[in-house]
Amino acid sequence: MSRIIEKIYDKIFAEDIFKADRHYQRRMKKQLEASEALTSSLSPDQRKLFDTYCEQVSRTDAYIHQCLFCRGFQTGIRIILESV
Repeated sequence: MSRIIEKIYDKIFAEDIFKADRHYQRRMKKQLEASEALTSSLSPDQRKLFDTYCEQVSRTDAYIHQCLFCRGFQTGIRIILESV
């Protein structure tokens, strides 16, 4: 399967793309540290609520990225078709 088709079916993950990117690694490290610091101070009920919140944010971000990818892909196809 081609990388484009894999991306359409979301089989390429950010970690695969950015694993050599120092800026991404630094940001992910800071994000993880902040998340661990916050969750360690929460009660079990607060932790469950926070986990639910994080999951919803993640789903929303995934949806946004999928829509942006599709729109960019469609735009690229239109450019190709107009140039032919």
